[in-house]
Amino acid sequence: REEVEELLNTGPHKVEYLAKNGWITSSKYMNEIEELIRPRTGGPKDEMQSVGFSKYLATPSFTKNAKHAIAVVRSSGAISRDAGATGSGISSNAFIKSIKGLKKNKMVKAVVLRIDSPGGGAL
Repeated sequence: REEVEELLNTGPHKVEYLAKNGWITSSKYMNEIEELIRPRTGGPKDEMQSVGFSKYLATPSFTKNAKHAIAVVRSSGAISRDAGATGSGISSNAFIKSIKGLKKNKMVKAVVLRIDSPGGGAL
């Protein structure tokens, strides 16, 4: 936790720094990501298959027979070290606890963080 706080407090950082210090595994341009994903979407090799927003929202969190899952963590509100009296916003302690819980889940192979926040304290 201290390492993450230090990283956030000393940023912004260049991609090269993040890769050198093990925070990210690699960096890619959008076209490189699309080239990696395109063959895996089940459509023609030259066309990216996608899902519309309505269908995306209707997708169940876990498929019954799935061996692996991608967890989507959605958080919104101001970031604080502890939950406020109202319980709104993003509590760093609760957020970190949920991420650690996902790390322990052997079914989860990737995590997508969707954060909508005006800012606040560092996680």
